[in-house]
Amino acid sequence: MKIAMIRSRNRVVMHHIRDSLLERGHDVTLYSVLFKGVDRESYAGEVVVGKFPNWADRKMFGTMLGYARYLATLARTVEDADVILARNVFPCGHGGVMLQKLKEVPSVLMLQGQNDLFNFDDAHWTVDRLRPVVMRESRKIIAQTNYQREFLEQEYGVSAAVLPNGVDVEGFKPVPREDARDDLGLPLSAKLVVSAGGLLSFKGYDYLIRAFARVLVSIPDARLVLLGDGPEMKHLRRVARDAGARDNVQFEGWVPSERMHSYFSASDLFVHPSTSEGFPNVVLEAMASGLPIVMANIVGLDAYFEDKRNCYLVPPKDEKALEEKMLALLRDEALAEGMRTRNLEDAKAFDWSVYAEKIEAVLEEVMQTANSQS
Repeated sequence: MKIAMIRSRNRVVMHHIRDSLLERGHDVTLYSVLFKGVDRESYAGEVVVGKFPNWADRKMFGTMLGYARYLATLARTVEDADVILARNVFPCGHGGVMLQKLKEVPSVLMLQGQNDLFNFDDAHWTVDRLRPVVMRESRKIIAQTNYQREFLEQEYGVSAAVLPNGVDVEGFKPVPREDARDDLGLPLSAKLVVSAGGLLSFKGYDYLIRAFARVLVSIPDARLVLLGDGPEMKHLRRVARDAGARDNVQFEGWVPSERMHSYFSASDLFVHPSTSEGFPNVVLEAMASGLPIVMANIVGLDAYFEDKRNCYLVPPKDEKALEEKMLALLRDEALAEGMRTRNLEDAKAFDWSVYAEKIEAVLEEVMQTANSQS
C-alpha cells in the first residue's frame, strides 16, 4: 500500500505512525507543512509542501495566497498514492480532500484535537465554511475518543473509527531514578513533579502552578519541572512568582522527545492539567515511563484512563483537587508504586506497533470500498 501522509504539527506522532507502517511493509511518504519557528532541519526525511497559515489573521491576504500555494504544491508533488492519511482538518485534511477529487485517491482524516471540531474564536471565515466540507468529503475519519465520534455523528452526520494515539513503550521504558537525576543535574532527594506540553492558555499550567504552590506548604523542597515552550511563558513565570513558588518551578523550555524520557524517569509524579485536549500522547508517555498521574478529566478521556487505577482524574481548573491528589501520591509511596506498576503494564496496549495494525485495517477498508465504487 502506498500511503501519502500529510502533517503540520505532531511531528513525533506522525513519525511513529510512518515508521510503524513502514515496518509492516508499506510505502509511506510524509508531506509536511512548515510550522512557524521550527528549523527546517526538523523536517529531515519529509517533503515540505508549504507553510502553516496564520488562520487567526482575518485581514492578511498573504494567508490565503500562502494557502493557495500549499494546495498547488501538494497537488503537484503527491504522486502514485493508494490512500491519503491527513492529520487535522486544516490545512492537512482539506489538502487530502482536494487530492481525493483531483487524483481519485481516497483521503482519511485523523482528528488532532478539539480545535478540529470547534470554531476558532478569531479564525478566518474560510475555516468555518470549509470545515463541514472536509468532514463530509473525507472517505473516513479517525477520531481519538468516543466523544469525538458522537460529536461527528450529531454535528455532521458522519461515522468515524475510534483510535486513540500510541506510544513508544520501549523508548520510554524507565531508567533508574538516581541515574536520570544525576544526568539532568536534578536534586536526588527532592520530590519532583513533571508536566510537559506547549505553554498555551488552554493547557492549564496556571492552575497547576498555583496548586503546586500550596503543595510546598507540606513539602517545601518539592520541585515542579515544566517541559515545553510557548506564548504563555512570561505569564506563567509571573504566576509562579506571585504564588511564592518561583524558586521551586523550573521552566526547561522545549525538550526533544528523546530527552523527555530522562525527565520522566527522574520524576515522582506526572500532572496533566489541560482544559482542552484530543488525546494527549504525553500522558501515554508518562504511563510508559511508570509514572503515577494526576490529570484533568477532559471529556472522553475517562474511557481510557481509569480514576484511582492508572491516574487520579480531577475536574478541569480545580486547583484544590490538583493539590490534594498531588499530595496523596507524593506522600504515599505504596499508593504511587501501585499506580506505577499498573501504568507500565497498561501502556503496552497503546504501543505504536498495535496502533499501526489497527490503522492499517482502517486504510485497507477505505481502499476496498473506494475500489468497489469505481
